[in-house]
Amino acid sequence: MGGIGLWPLAEEIQRFVHDQNIALYRRLITESELNPPRDEDQHKMLLTLRAEELATDMKVKDIKSPLDS
Repeated sequence: MGGIGLWPLAEEIQRFVHDQNIALYRRLITESELNPPRDEDQHKMLLTLRAEELATDMKVKDIKSPLDS
């Protein structure tokens, strides 16, 4: 998720989608943790997806979030 050569609007959209993905994964993980008979494979996949999205966070930080203004 680099901002190289992207128009400013595309960069803002990319940042928004990234932020929304992290929020969604956090919510789904929380719901899964509160559900004792949870599907462990699904829970592990959610943790993996969140970790992957957070790993891209360093690249995304170069893109200024509209919320930072």
